[in-house]
Amino acid sequence: MSKHDENREATRAELIRLGLLRFPAKGFTATSVREVLADSGISNGAFYYHFPSKEEYFLAVLEQVARESGDFAAAARASDATTLEGALGELLAALGENAGLSYAIADFVYANRENEAFRARIEAVHRFVIDALAAWNEVQQERGLMRTDRSASELAEMSFAAVEGHLLHHEVYRTSLGDAVGVAVRILQP
Repeated sequence: MSKHDENREATRAELIRLGLLRFPAKGFTATSVREVLADSGISNGAFYYHFPSKEEYFLAVLEQVARESGDFAAAARASDATTLEGALGELLAALGENAGLSYAIADFVYANRENEAFRARIEAVHRFVIDALAAWNEVQQERGLMRTDRSASELAEMSFAAVEGHLLHHEVYRTSLGDAVGVAVRILQP
């Protein structure tokens, strides 16, 4: 790989990192490209070389987060957790650094609700996350920590919606996040 290619990849990686910092803080619509680039040393030209629009940039950030989220099932198998609460605590701690993206995603979807191509990409990221959570759920079901009267996929959808709902309520209404794990436990427990 040439030095130019290395620099280009490093710039793109830094832009993704900056997006993960900036979008959760203010949401999609209130975050400008100028704010993303502030104090980064990256020019507008470099930004637009990598991403044709702020929307494409936001989607690239989400897709990168999904790719880097790791193998939830492998993490579950490696865990020493003996209770559902403990296993969920570990999972949420691993996911916690990206929790603020829920509000930014909702903001993005609302701002782009007529764009089917963008919605399809958001839905693909959602499906990826649900599939990863379902794989984690299967391990917990095998361990007897989670109910088995519903499929791992159904439980992933239900628990994700509940936790994401808590995150959105926290952002919108400034409610406590304290019971998010408790709600997920009540949904998932045998």
